[in-house]
Amino acid sequence: MRGRRALLQPAPAVPHRNIEELYHLETDPGERNDLLRDPTAQALALADELRQALESWAASAAPLPSTFERSQRNETIRRLRSLGYVR
Repeated sequence: MRGRRALLQPAPAVPHRNIEELYHLETDPGERNDLLRDPTAQALALADELRQALESWAASAAPLPSTFERSQRNETIRRLRSLGYVR
């Protein structure tokens, strides 16, 4: 399986998302055929690969603080402006 893929993980804040799902977005853009519903060895290996990549990214990400700190005001405005949210 090559190309665009989506690994959807359980999310406590979303009641209907309590299991992991895997979709091949090039052949299934509507996300109707969950490759983990009846998984092949290839689908399981791909899910493991994507899970590890996501965990690695999450460990290296430097998110903004979850509470607004006045000292971050200028940087926050600069970032929002660069994304087109603030003029």
